[in-house]
Order: sequence, then structure tokens, then C-alpha cells
Amino acid sequence: MQRSLKKRGIDLLVAVVPDKSRIAAAQLCGLYRPEVQQARVVQWTNSLKEAGVDTLDLTTTLQPLGDTAYLRTDTHWSESGANAAARALALHLRKVGFRATPQRQFQTSIAPIAERPGDLVRLAGLDWLPLSLQPAPQSVAATQITELASEAASGVDNLDDLFGDSNLPNVALIGTSFSRNSGFTGFLQRELGAPIGSFARDGGEFSGAANVYFDNPAFRQTPPKLVIWEIPERDLQTVYEVINLRP
Repeated sequence: MQRSLKKRGIDLLVAVVPDKSRIAAAQLCGLYRPEVQQARVVQWTNSLKEAGVDTLDLTTTLQPLGDTAYLRTDTHWSESGANAAARALALHLRKVGFRATPQRQFQTSIAPIAERPGDLVRLAGLDWLPLSLQPAPQSVAATQITELASEAASGVDNLDDLFGDSNLPNVALIGTSFSRNSGFTGFLQRELGAPIGSFARDGGEFSGAANVYFDNPAFRQTPPKLVIWEIPERDLQTVYEVINLRP
């Protein structure tokens, strides 16, 4: 796929999100993480790099954060983890000389604290218990990142821009619910200084979002310059659907 994209003038960056059980191992409460899983991220990312695929393993980015990189009652990353991942991706892209466009400025605000339901209660089979016996839910003050209104308005100031492609993002994000949780897309836009097209899908697993996006006429009509493909470590073992890029 990387070679097919390259022929179209599109770069690919694969970002691998490590398991929560890898980063927050101290919180496993004695649960066993199979030894065979310890090397799978390094082995997989190394194989991609050897094949010429630009790859970023986010393990070293999230490890210093420990359990704070993930939500307490959820398998997904927290805002701290999502923000750190966004910074790492933006830094990586600057190092390889990629510039996201159109350049914009963003403003940050904090929403009131609200309960944030987690998926661990369901995955642990505890959702049938009375709420009083379930783990206490987590409350989060979500960060909201929006493009400055003046920037958005100034971006469409002539007919060429209005009906052309100059104001379309040159970065597309595909992936899973990680890209749709804890403000990751907003953090990434802020770090890149540009809006991005987000085509991530909840439950997308390894290649679900990729198949839908690359089969979309919009991809062929207005292709990006870069595709960031976010893949969780836990989905490296899921069934891979062959991705066919239409001419």
C-alpha cells in the first residue's frame, strides 16, 4: 500500500499506539501479560521500517507518563497521552520536512468537568453490577481546540480558494477510536498548525478505517499529501482485510 500511495504522490506515516497494559503495567494488579506480547511492537515496526514504511512507535512517548497516559476506567489514552502522542507525531513530521497546510491558528478552552464513561467495566464483565458496586466513574474536564474564527474567515478570500483545493487539509488521519478519544485530533491539529481530515472509525480495528477511506470517491478526487495511519498494538493480531486502492 505504501508503494501504491507513493506513486500517487502521497506519503504514509504509521503510528502504533501501545497497549495500556504495556505502559501502565504497575496497575495490572497481578494479572499476567503474556511474555510473547512484549516484543511484538518492536518486531512489527522494525519490519515496516525495513520495508521503507515511515513508522512511529509511540511506546517511548507514553512510557514516561506511566498510568497517567491512559484513562483510569478505560482502555484508551487520556488527554495527557493523546497530547504527548500529537506532539511526537508533529515533531517527527517536522524532522522529515513535512509541512501541513493550510496553516492556521487554534485556540484552546476547557469544558466543565463531566463524567466520562469507560469501557473497562464492560470489558471486565462488571456492567451487570449495581452502580454502587462498580468502580467509581472518572470525571474529566475535556480540552476543546478550535480554529480561530479570523483564521477560518481569512482562508477563503477569493474565488480560486473558495472553489479550489487550496483550503483543503493536506493531511488525512485514519485509524480507530484512539483518534476519536481524549481530543487527539484537536491536539494534532494544534501541533501541526493546520486542520486535518479525520476519517478514523470506532471499532475500525486494523484496517477498517483504511478500507472505507480509500474506497471513498473523495480520496481519489482530492487526495492528501500525507496519510497518518493510527494502529493500536492490540489490533496487530486482528484479521487484516486486504486494502485495494482503485486507479
